[in-house]
Amino acid sequence: MTTQGAIPATGTGCSAPVDAVDPDLRAAFDALDRANVGWLVLRGSVDGGRGDVDLLVDPSARALVGPALTAAGFVHRRAPEHRPHRLFVRRSSAGWLVLDVLHEVEPVGARSHPFPIAAELIERSSRDVLEVPRPSTEDAAWLALLRAGRPGALSVDMSSIPSTLEGPVPGLLDDLVGSSTASHLLAAVSGADPASASRALAPITSVLRPRPRPLPRFIRRVRDALAWRSEGRNGLAVAVLGPDGAGKSTLIAGLCESLPFAVSVHYLGVFRTSERERLLRRIPGVALAGKLATLRIRSLSGALGTRRGRIVLYDRHVVDALLRPGKHTFRSRVSYGLLARACPPPDLFVVLDAPGEVMFARKGEHTVGILEERRQRYLDLRQRYDQLEVVDATASESDVRRIVETLIWQHYAGESL
Repeated sequence: MTTQGAIPATGTGCSAPVDAVDPDLRAAFDALDRANVGWLVLRGSVDGGRGDVDLLVDPSARALVGPALTAAGFVHRRAPEHRPHRLFVRRSSAGWLVLDVLHEVEPVGARSHPFPIAAELIERSSRDVLEVPRPSTEDAAWLALLRAGRPGALSVDMSSIPSTLEGPVPGLLDDLVGSSTASHLLAAVSGADPASASRALAPITSVLRPRPRPLPRFIRRVRDALAWRSEGRNGLAVAVLGPDGAGKSTLIAGLCESLPFAVSVHYLGVFRTSERERLLRRIPGVALAGKLATLRIRSLSGALGTRRGRIVLYDRHVVDALLRPGKHTFRSRVSYGLLARACPPPDLFVVLDAPGEVMFARKGEHTVGILEERRQRYLDLRQRYDQLEVVDATASESDVRRIVETLIWQHYAGESL
């Protein structure tokens, strides 16, 4: 098979500079080329924008992909819910970048009937002006046409449609759907009528449509978490701490939007009391036992999440019990001691630190003196936990989020701090 170094460049005359490609992507592409891995870019921007880039890789080189991309600074993220996709993630000063690696084509969306034509598409590909291999014009048109039949697609883009039955896609359509399927579809789209094209795609999509998931959602989660041999690195558990007004909720909401991982959020605070707990306090020990059980269940759910490759964000943590507000009676010492040990520590503590007057101005809860006292108690946790990081919460919301994202990446990727 032709290796990527032998694929001819397309276009003549004026061309874009090679260094217009994002440097992290260029490092990944060069690593694949050095490993003699056949590949091409199916979708995604490569010229500096952060986000997802879909790579189609020759299945015969599957074992070479992980080491090559790891050498380029990417981490293989565990994502069993995305099988057969393999996700490789990297963070730099410009943001997050995800390489979505496939070894077969999913013509009408995730989990649709696979097309085992990666090697043929790579063999027929050509490098664009950025020296990035892409599907040939005809192959790209056929793939885009079939993708227009995926669930949620708006309509067929008539500006780029196939013109011939050349390539591996038409023949495979005939084999899977029925004789002359490709020629009938080509005739329908040649009329430049999006409605006719959509009608012609309907019976094809019904055959190739995404396969249903047979198991209930909860069972799939447990199965994925217990799949010890699944590829990729586990997720990370991160507890966000700080007094009221430090910005915990704002930070967590921002991370849920910006992190390129599946994210779960669990509340592990110990001071919030429900109406049911207040009623159970009339029976000695029952309310405490119920709270301990609830916290443990949430912690177990978080552990399952990290096993599935998720970033688990804990809004507060049971270490809050070490603050021990109120009178230090024997009963309170026992209760807070049990609560502080109810859950294991996370992989990373993030303490949002700000002066008491700043936190009071934001939320107006407690007093400046109480907030300052709690602030100092959180800072004292540095003596207990090596994985605790203090972040200046007086910075802007976006700056705080970027700092925490960098900390998450450093702990996730195992980089030296």
